[in-house]
Amino acid sequence: MSLSDEQDLVIALLTLHEELLGKMYDTYAERFKDLKEVWKRLAGAERGHAKMLDGLRSKIKKGELSFNQDRFELEAMRTSLVHLETKVAEASTINTVLEALRTALEFEKGILERRYYKVADGDHPEMRSIFMLLAIDTELHRDEIQKLYNEFSRK
Repeated sequence: MSLSDEQDLVIALLTLHEELLGKMYDTYAERFKDLKEVWKRLAGAERGHAKMLDGLRSKIKKGELSFNQDRFELEAMRTSLVHLETKVAEASTINTVLEALRTALEFEKGILERRYYKVADGDHPEMRSIFMLLAIDTELHRDEIQKLYNEFSRK
C-alpha cells in the first residue's frame, strides 16, 4: 500500500467513526427525549467532524497534503469500528439513558486515549489545525457526557 493510500485509509476510517457516532447519537435522541437536544447537537457535531475529515481526504487524494500516519494502528482502528457498529445496531434497544451515556463516554474517551487527533511532526499545517479542533471538540464532548453521566447516576 502506498503512503497516500494508507493515509487515505486512515482518514476514511476516522470519517466512518465520526459518522457512526453521529448515527448512534441520533438514535439516542429519538430514544431518550429528556436529552434529545443534547444528543441532536452531539450528532450534528460528529457529522461536522466527518465533513472536515472528508475534506482532508480529498486533498490527500490530490496530493495537496499529507500527515504522519505512523501513530495510527489500522487493525486497532478497524476493531474499534466493529465495536462501534455493534453499539450503533444496539442503540435502539438500550433501556436507560445512563447506559447510553456510558456508551457515548466510552467512545469519546477512546478517541482521546488512542490519540487519533494528536498533532505529530510531519503533519501538514491544515491537518494540524483540523486535528487540534477535533481533539478540542472531543474533549468537550467527553466532559459534557461525563457531567450528564454523573448527574443521572445520582438519580
